[in-house]
Amino acid sequence: MKCRFFLFVFLFFNVINAQRAPSWVREPPRSDQYVIGIGFSDKDRPNYRALAKADALNDLATEISVNISSDLIDIMIEASGVSEEYARSEIRLSTRDELEGYESVDEYDDNDKNLYWVYYRLSKDYFKRYANSAIDLYDNYLMYIDEGNISIELTTLINCLEYIYRAAGQDITHESSGKNLRVEVPLLIKTLLSNIDIKTSKSSYEGLYGRGLDDAINVQAINRKNGKPIFGIDMEVRFERGSGEFLSNQFQTDRDGRFKIDITQIDSKEEQQVIRASLNLVKFKADIDKGGYLDNVLKGIARAHGLRIVIQVSEYRKDKVAVLVVGDGLSTMLLSSLISTFNNEYKDQTDFDIMSYREVEPILKREGFAIKPCTTKECQVEIGTKLRVDNLIFIKINYLANARLLNVSTEFSEVYSGRVPKSDNLNIPVKRGASADEVIMQNVSNIVSSFWSKFNPGTLNISSSIPSINVEITNKDDNQKPPENRTTPFEIELPPGTYILNFNKIGYVSRTEQMIINKSDRTTITVDLYNKTSFKAFTRSLLIPGAGQHYSSDSQHLSRAKMGKIIRWSLFAGVAASGYAWYSLDQSTENYEVAKETYLAETTVEGINSSRTVAQDKNQVMINNQKIFQGSLALIGIIWVGNAVDALVNFPDYGFTISFDSKAIDSGSPNRIVQPTISLTYKF
Repeated sequence: MKCRFFLFVFLFFNVINAQRAPSWVREPPRSDQYVIGIGFSDKDRPNYRALAKADALNDLATEISVNISSDLIDIMIEASGVSEEYARSEIRLSTRDELEGYESVDEYDDNDKNLYWVYYRLSKDYFKRYANSAIDLYDNYLMYIDEGNISIELTTLINCLEYIYRAAGQDITHESSGKNLRVEVPLLIKTLLSNIDIKTSKSSYEGLYGRGLDDAINVQAINRKNGKPIFGIDMEVRFERGSGEFLSNQFQTDRDGRFKIDITQIDSKEEQQVIRASLNLVKFKADIDKGGYLDNVLKGIARAHGLRIVIQVSEYRKDKVAVLVVGDGLSTMLLSSLISTFNNEYKDQTDFDIMSYREVEPILKREGFAIKPCTTKECQVEIGTKLRVDNLIFIKINYLANARLLNVSTEFSEVYSGRVPKSDNLNIPVKRGASADEVIMQNVSNIVSSFWSKFNPGTLNISSSIPSINVEITNKDDNQKPPENRTTPFEIELPPGTYILNFNKIGYVSRTEQMIINKSDRTTITVDLYNKTSFKAFTRSLLIPGAGQHYSSDSQHLSRAKMGKIIRWSLFAGVAASGYAWYSLDQSTENYEVAKETYLAETTVEGINSSRTVAQDKNQVMINNQKIFQGSLALIGIIWVGNAVDALVNFPDYGFTISFDSKAIDSGSPNRIVQPTISLTYKF
């Protein structure tokens, strides 16, 4: 009987407890209007509230991923070759990281089980805006379709696809055409890609393991519909089979639809290696959807329509390099130590296969070579041949005691060709109190680093939307080196480092950019400058006096900057004068008020007459100061408006230039005739 009683009590309290817990804890709710996420965490865990929220958001993301159309999942599987389970997992993880717009509904502390519960939900209307945006972008695509601009079409369609992926569970049907955009948009992207012909002069090349290809692979992208080259399209190039290194990982077609693939090293010994060149569709994204799964889809679709390039590889050992050091003005013991130090530094900093000096020294002794007198290219090639290396790094150190200067020359010689393709020359000062031996040992690392930077320069290619922009290139890391001056378009090799680029052209607003050049990278930029206009000069001067004059100033119109300074100083003088006038007005007003009070306080006829005269005088002074103050304000207004009018009316004419000159006419007599001439030129 007692057992039944206790069992009844136990069941009674469990029922009461279960009823006390919210219904959403006992059973997750269902809704046609919301996506729901329920999460919980053990209250003994640190940050249990945050953990419960993360669990609820993960639950939200899972439900959203379940609602992703199977059509899109099929496309993802087809494009990137992953399983359906992996595809949905990728979508769930990405959705969880990008969730926004959700709201907290309720929370519950389950003290009996020591659990903390949270209830979040996300309105399904949240996804409708993505569906509507996808339809709007598809309409934009239909507007551009007749222009034949593949770049615009791809940008519109891929941005549309991003919205489609974000519109989980929504029907996306284009009303006028009745097409399901979930299926239609990927098909259109594939069709566009099939209309792009990516070709090269030959589909197969020969290479050696451990070396790069001697010649670049020239590739061109053509629009099959009109036969025109496709300009400014980012490309992806990758080893589909085998492995290797490219001179640059950034590829973009030029105005002729061409780009080059430079392979600097083949790392795999596979006999047949394959490179795939395809459009980089990821570059067309607007990052509406940041999920990696969509990137994989785009890469898969593009690679399926890419160019397959075969490289037949023969096994070849990695180039062997020997390092030798000679010097004048340095001790013999130091030179012996320097060879070992340079060897170690080149091993640490470079990709060379450095031959140990322990191997080098006995060979040189056996062959009877003295390193010091061997400074000619022929002798260096002979040493390299005897050492059986492919390349020789020859370092010459000369200490100029009178100038307290160390000159270090580094030459990289190709033994098999006899060429010296790369060299470096450094001057290192020797400060008072320091010895040449100490300074050279302290700078070994810098010497190797300087050479390795020059050996692997970055390439900067600059074009411009308008012709002949002047570019000043300043090495921020080397203040002693004078700036390089070039005119677009051009290509230049630069040692790795940070550079300041100044872009300017007469009639255009100058621009400055900072750029980092990395080892062996190829950087391509297109410069856009905005032309100066009289209206912009007017509005600038209207806001800040003199700004329009400075804006329109350049090397041919220096007087505009001078005019701007005159206007600003005139304005400052006007402001100072008005300030003084206001101060005088304030003082005279105060004096008048005192005189007025005195006048009103007088009780005798004599006092009234005298104080009235004083008050009248003070009043007149106040009126005069008021007029001066108002005049100074008017002057400021005139200067302000006049400076804006000047900026508009006297804006330089960058098309036509009239110049006056005095030219001497040779009449054949000792007395040359000088007469004025007028020349009219037009600048295109």
